[in-house]
Amino acid sequence: MATFFQPRFLALVVLLSSFGITIGFQNSRTHASLASFPSSSRLNHHAPITADQNLPMRQPSRRVFFQSLPYAIAASSVFGSVASFSPANAASLTTLEPYTDSDYSFRLSIPASWKKSSQTLSGRRRAVFFTANNDDETAPIDTLMYIAYTPIRDDFTSLSSFGSVDQVAQATILPKGELGGQSDDSQMLSATSRRNAYYFDYTSTPVVPVEAGSGSGSLMKKLTPLHFRTIFTLLPLTAGAGSTLVTITMQTTEEKYGGLKGMFDEIVDSFERVSI
Repeated sequence: MATFFQPRFLALVVLLSSFGITIGFQNSRTHASLASFPSSSRLNHHAPITADQNLPMRQPSRRVFFQSLPYAIAASSVFGSVASFSPANAASLTTLEPYTDSDYSFRLSIPASWKKSSQTLSGRRRAVFFTANNDDETAPIDTLMYIAYTPIRDDFTSLSSFGSVDQVAQATILPKGELGGQSDDSQMLSATSRRNAYYFDYTSTPVVPVEAGSGSGSLMKKLTPLHFRTIFTLLPLTAGAGSTLVTITMQTTEEKYGGLKGMFDEIVDSFERVSI
């Protein structure tokens, strides 16, 4: 039986997929630019925004990431291989400090050692990135956090305008691969609503095209499983009109998640509205 979504669901999908993050798992070969993020791009867990087939499959390094912020908005890019998790690294990530957004009157805790950067797109969309500190600029990025800001129409007055937390999860996060005849290992672990926000905990194993000339008999291949923690909230601009859909996402590999879960829990639990 076909599933039909209300216009507000479709509007939410368009808003989120216009960022290409949180709900889109992009090809790590993707070479994108700001022009590659149309405001009406179609949601797809597997399809790259744009792709240069001559680019090799590789993990993005810290240096490449920060030199390439115009296309780093696709921050949920998949990473082909990961280093084993070190307890010493976990200890260095657990020192948290408050991060306050005075424009939208919210606060949450951020690892003190993580590096902050930002990117502004068209249509007043923007994102702030926090990446795990690593002295080696060529080291792969597999643990990060990003806050995406998407202005919405005035008639969207609350998160319930988009539907319940389960409906939003179904419309934006849960697997879409079967619609394209592809397998999808995404799994929603929890979807809850509290404190005027929706909280999602889910995993996904990205699927990307096999490199041309690889000799593989398959057209697609699975990459390293990823684990995501995401907060959706609708916030007014402190000194302005209208509301903005703010999505806060933490991601790491499933392999590393066990060692980082406590820190992710602290970050999620620290989110709160504040008076500025």
